[in-house]
Amino acid sequence: MEELTRLYEEKGGVEPEDVVEAATPEDAPLHPAFEWDDGEAAERYRLLKAAWMLRSLVGPRGEVLQVQTVEASDEPDVRCFALVTIEPADDEGEANRVYVPMCVAVRDESMREDVLEQARAELRSFVRKWANLGECVELVKGVRRLLEEDKEDEKDGETSDEE
Repeated sequence: MEELTRLYEEKGGVEPEDVVEAATPEDAPLHPAFEWDDGEAAERYRLLKAAWMLRSLVGPRGEVLQVQTVEASDEPDVRCFALVTIEPADDEGEANRVYVPMCVAVRDESMREDVLEQARAELRSFVRKWANLGECVELVKGVRRLLEEDKEDEKDGETSDEE
């Protein structure tokens, strides 16, 4: 953070190129944050780009979810793929996270819960990011209310399951 703040103070704004340039010397504070082997960096970049592609691809709700819709042209586009955990874990015991078509994810109970938890995480992230901006106060309050209601619904569901 200190180095990025220094760059901001020095330049009046920071661009990614500034950060890479400042991190290039081996003794630079930010140097360890980057992969300097070009072959390895290129491979990681391609993986990031592929993940971005899977996260970003959207399409008409009815088509993506393979459901009949009343008026598809009025419905917002939805993500085509979802990142979910599938069993079994890999050889190292790590969770096996893969992208699956959204129509598959919403029909499988475990995968659907992964998708819902990602939605909750995105809403919590929204609250953290915008809570200090006055113009967003009411919106942030509404999102917090939704998250609290969801938490209460979840508790009620657990209680019902135990009975």
